[in-house]
Amino acid sequence: MAVTPVELNGINRLLATMNFLSNSNLNISPTDLSEEGIEIRAEEEAVTPLRGMTGFVNSPKPYWGLRITVHILKSSPAVSAWLDATKQNATIGRVVVYPDSTMMGTFELHQCSIQTFGTVNLNGSTAFIPFELFGSQAINKVIWDEA
Repeated sequence: MAVTPVELNGINRLLATMNFLSNSNLNISPTDLSEEGIEIRAEEEAVTPLRGMTGFVNSPKPYWGLRITVHILKSSPAVSAWLDATKQNATIGRVVVYPDSTMMGTFELHQCSIQTFGTVNLNGSTAFIPFELFGSQAINKVIWDEA
C-alpha cells in the first residue's frame, strides 16, 4: 500500500499566548516569552483503570490537573506583573492558553494559581524566569453530557 504525502500546516511560535479572564495584567504575548515559550503538562491520567476479576473497568475523570510553565523574559514588563501577583494574590482564576498550532485548539484552565517560579539566574546569561501555574481542565466531555 502506497503512502500519499499530506501537506501539513506549520507551527507558528507567534501564536503562543495566554489570556487571563480575571486579571488582564497577567496576559502573555509572544514578545513576553523567551525561546522556551510555554510548556503544558498533565499531572495525572485521563482515565483510571479499576481492576475487576477478569479485566479492567475504565473510570474516566471529569477533569485533570495541568501544570503550565511560562518562560517570561526578565526584560519584559510582564515579569513585574507576575512577581507582584505572586506577592499579592497568586490565585488567578481562569486562563486560556493559545498554542503554536491552530490544529490543537485552546487549553482552558479553571481554578488556576501561580505555584512557584523556577531557578532565577542573575548572571547576565539567562533571559527568562520560569513561572509555574497549576489549574484544572474539564476532560471526557461525554461523562459531563450523561450527568
